[in-house]
Amino acid sequence: MSIPNIFLNAIELPGLVVSGDVSAGAIRATVKNTLNGGVVVWEEPVAGGSLIDLKGGVDFGWLTRSTLLSLVALANVAGTTATLTLSNGTTKAVRFRNEDGAIEATPLIERPNPADTDYYNNVIIRLMEV
Repeated sequence: MSIPNIFLNAIELPGLVVSGDVSAGAIRATVKNTLNGGVVVWEEPVAGGSLIDLKGGVDFGWLTRSTLLSLVALANVAGTTATLTLSNGTTKAVRFRNEDGAIEATPLIERPNPADTDYYNNVIIRLMEV
């Protein structure tokens, strides 16, 4: 039995796992100290905005350079949103978290002139639901 893959728009992301989809994040908090040393906390609900990381590791979730370049091209368009299709078939509208370094990956083999077919591991794609 094979595990269905995750897609971002039409870009297939084989073997990546969703991380952070069950972490708290629906409340934004600001903490300030008063002049006499007390603490004041302001909390407010955040509509949408849940953080989603798609991750690969050392031995799973490898992506080719061409796939990563397609993702980088999508992330480099200001104000773009994408459709994330999870392995269970649910979809979410997302944006790349460019403020957090949207995409990270490590080449399996360092080359002066990498080919589009070269693989990268330790992939992290940082998204935010919109």
